[in-house]
Amino acid sequence: MRWFRKRSATPEQPASPQPEPQDARRTPTSLPEVPKAVGPSAQTPRTSKPAAGTGRHGPVDFAPHDLTDGREEDDWHSRYTERRCILQIWGEGVYLALLLAATAAMLLLVWVGTPQDWLGVDDARYATFRVYAYGWLSGMLGGTLFAVKWLYHTVAHGYWNVDRFAWRIFAPHLSGAFAFGLIALITSGIFEILNRDTLRTGPAIVGLGLLLGYFSDYTVARLAEIAKDLLGDRSVED
Repeated sequence: MRWFRKRSATPEQPASPQPEPQDARRTPTSLPEVPKAVGPSAQTPRTSKPAAGTGRHGPVDFAPHDLTDGREEDDWHSRYTERRCILQIWGEGVYLALLLAATAAMLLLVWVGTPQDWLGVDDARYATFRVYAYGWLSGMLGGTLFAVKWLYHTVAHGYWNVDRFAWRIFAPHLSGAFAFGLIALITSGIFEILNRDTLRTGPAIVGLGLLLGYFSDYTVARLAEIAKDLLGDRSVED
């Protein structure tokens, strides 16, 4: 009994704290918030998928950050299975490739002076001919490059359609004519945009004509806006 009383009189020791589970120590109580996207990319995401219920695709990005073309991994099969579609894509590609090679070859012939022998003109007249031949051919070369880029991008992204056939055929020739006309205006002295003497050199004409031909669609659209501002928009008046 004495032993029992002594034992019971001793104060109780506080219980030692239980160790936390290993997973609880490693798991954070709260996760950091992910910052929201700010800027144009948050307003207009780069997408190539059709808008739901509209049958229309989103904005086309011809220099995309995502090079998958909207495909899953190992999805390598072609989107285009109809025979007519495949033949027309190949036909347009062959046409543009031949036009690209022919335009480069004609520029080389103009440079070496072969047309002078064909035409039988003197050096002064051939110098004038060479300026405008360079302008037309370099513009056509730029337009062909743009049409080639448009073709392979639309095929890869799934936007290719038959109705663009006429555009792909005639766009390079229209680009050549557009570059020819602008170079003629600049070299005539009507528009003092560039130095006429510098522009009469081969590299200057070819470089300018190539840029004018490549961006002919955008340049024509901009010139149309300028003409509306200067002359007035008739559709608004009506």
